[in-house]
Amino acid sequence: PADLQSAAETFVDLQEARHEADYDLSRRFARAEVNDLIADTRDALQSWSAVRTSEAARLYLAALLTGERLRRRAF
Repeated sequence: PADLQSAAETFVDLQEARHEADYDLSRRFARAEVNDLIADTRDALQSWSAVRTSEAARLYLAALLTGERLRRRAF
């Protein structure tokens, strides 16, 4: 579902930003950029709330826990 895809993509983007913040000492985040990341987080949480009890979300979480990559298929 689109909401699951949006939440998952935002999670990846946020994780990348966190890694930059933690490990790239030359990386500076502007206030506007941080505000955008916060807004993206809020949107992702709303998207997740819409799908969190779906079978697709359970499958996604299982894949995260097991490290499995799943082939794209219709749910």
